[in-house]
Amino acid sequence: EQCLRRSQRDEKGGVAVIFLDLNGFKQFNDRCGHRCGDGILQVVARRVREEVRLADTVSRWAGDEFALIIEEAQEDEVMFLVTRLRSVIAAPFRVSGVPVTVTAAFGVAFYPREASSPEGLLELADQRMFSDKQAMSDAGKLAG
Repeated sequence: EQCLRRSQRDEKGGVAVIFLDLNGFKQFNDRCGHRCGDGILQVVARRVREEVRLADTVSRWAGDEFALIIEEAQEDEVMFLVTRLRSVIAAPFRVSGVPVTVTAAFGVAFYPREASSPEGLLELADQRMFSDKQAMSDAGKLAG
């Protein structure tokens, strides 16, 4: 709500919400244990924070989901950020000696163009993240 109010006052661009959900995280947790899962979340969080501006907000939303709030959001810049994040998150790394490669599904929504309330913004970003996850799953089935 605070971001939306600032956006209305400043008129420097809207606000974007980006949801990201790690694909296959449960399998890592089940196979390697929660310590490994926590390590994966820490690496992903660090990688995401390194890609956004200092003024942007990165938070763990739930489980293996993260939410980003991008103020003064220009659509082309936000979509470029999502492309960078896909690549950065997918770069292989090791946690407790275990090689790890994760991918993420993304959902993006823009205020005020697509939603007029915080709830609407969050709901739309979540729906789009689910659609992206489904599309990735379907593509994997075709490739397999």
